[in-house]
This record gives sequence, structure tokens and C-alpha cells, in this order.
Amino acid sequence: MSEPPYRALRIVLGFLSLLLALGGLLLIFSSRGLILRVFMHPPESEISTLLLAAVKEMGGIVLTLSVMLFLAARDPERNVAIIDGMTLGLCIRFCECAMSPSPE
Repeated sequence: MSEPPYRALRIVLGFLSLLLALGGLLLIFSSRGLILRVFMHPPESEISTLLLAAVKEMGGIVLTLSVMLFLAARDPERNVAIIDGMTLGLCIRFCECAMSPSPE
């Protein structure tokens, strides 16, 4: 029997994995100056040591998700739970952004 083609899914998962890895590394190795540029120049007093520590922890979580997607991209048929969980998480994040009030 022939196997169903998962080439497009593997490419998309690999691309998302690469983007998440780059973002995670950027968050982990960021400094106060880079955070000031990335967050659109907030007041310097708001960039505390606690925020920098939280950003570095978030980078570790993003890097972990990147590894999970990379491993799922190797064999999407066996790793359906990882793909479904990531899809659900992205959908929840989209709905959260869509329903939050916009600052005016």
C-alpha cells in the first residue's frame, strides 16, 4: 500500500519549527537594549530584571515547542497529538487576541 503524502505538512511544520527556534533563541539571548527595540520603545523604567527573567523563561518554552514541532515534522502520522495540540493552542491564541479590547 502506498503511504499518504504528508510533504506539505512536513514543510509547514519544519518552517514553524525554524521560526520558533529563532524566536526562542532571540528571547533567551536578548538584553535590555534589544527588549527596548523589540517592544517599541517602552519607558526604560518598565524593563525590570523580573521582566527580563520572564522573557528568558518564555524563550525556553518557545524553544521546547520548536523541538516538539521539529520531531513531529519527521513523521506527522505518528505525532498527530503534537500537531493537534499546537493547532488548538494557536486557535485559542487567535481567539484571545480577537476578543480582547483594543487600546485606544
